[in-house]
Amino acid sequence: MNRLMEVRKAWGLMGRSIRSLAGLAATYGVLPGLSLPEELINPHDENDENDDNDDSQQLDMVATSLLIGRYLAIFGWCMKAAFRRGEDDSEIIRAALPREEAEWLLFGTNGVGRPVAILSRLRCLIRHLATLSSSSSSSSSLYAINAHADQPNKPQNFTLSPLIHLALEERLYDLEQSFGICNRILMSPIPPTYTRHTSRVLCLFLFLLPLALAGVNNMAPLALLLSVSTTTYVLVGIDEIGLEIEHPFPLLPMQGMALAFQRNVENQFLLVGDMPKLRYK
Repeated sequence: MNRLMEVRKAWGLMGRSIRSLAGLAATYGVLPGLSLPEELINPHDENDENDDNDDSQQLDMVATSLLIGRYLAIFGWCMKAAFRRGEDDSEIIRAALPREEAEWLLFGTNGVGRPVAILSRLRCLIRHLATLSSSSSSSSSLYAINAHADQPNKPQNFTLSPLIHLALEERLYDLEQSFGICNRILMSPIPPTYTRHTSRVLCLFLFLLPLALAGVNNMAPLALLLSVSTTTYVLVGIDEIGLEIEHPFPLLPMQGMALAFQRNVENQFLLVGDMPKLRYK
């Protein structure tokens, strides 16, 4: 039972971490881009040179944050495929990720498991997000807003502070911890000798039980049959339940949890996009 509860807690931690990471990425990566002019977000001319360096950095931050959200949305599905036999997550990966990213995750990880590869990619994307932010401004406030006094109509510059970078890394560490717990339980099953021994002892007990009841209580044959059958049903059922609990991954509703993780990521980004825009004066 402890193994099942440990895996369930690990998936619960995974869900909270994914939701928190998505919220942080949306708030500190996508939200700054919402103040950009429409012609920069959806350019009509590829040769348009109106966007300056700060605007291009903000667009890069938005693209990086959205890519973080895409990887977070498929993390639950990749965990499900990694810990259940016969599961295939390639279609979900191709549907959620850009082509180059999907090809790398499917074929370019050198045999590394996809959850581990996703965690490594997320760390690189978080580092890139922090690098973009630090290059755009040197402010050290929690969430710095640098107004352009000489250009009042220009979008303001948002900076990812070291504290937010640390929070992102802590949530990523929680995801790594969740994967580590699941992998440890998968790689350390109950010793088969212990399982075989307990099953043999149970069979021996049930084999001798009719002799013991008939010799001591002089029970009627029908009562003896009912007593032994009921006892066998209860004890064999308990033994079977114990065997299933020791293999927790087929028991967990991973399909529903992976779908919930994906929807949580979508909701975090949609909430940021639907929020009223702040007006800075």
